[in-house]
Amino acid sequence: MFTNTDRVPHRIVMDDGSVDFGTLQAGASSDARTVSGGNYHCTLHPSMVGNVNGTVAPTPAPGSGGGY
Repeated sequence: MFTNTDRVPHRIVMDDGSVDFGTLQAGASSDARTVSGGNYHCTLHPSMVGNVNGTVAPTPAPGSGGGY
């Protein structure tokens, strides 16, 4: 998931075209998506690039939550 903490919109797309997170307005967050890793870029600002390392947060063990 990406969160746009900037003051302008950004459109995040994986370089291989596997995921397009859509245009995120200032303060908005994308839907959670499964990404195995790779490079991404902003189609609105081509110099803005990054990398997802593909690490997935572990699933909590049953019964390990706070009871809420």
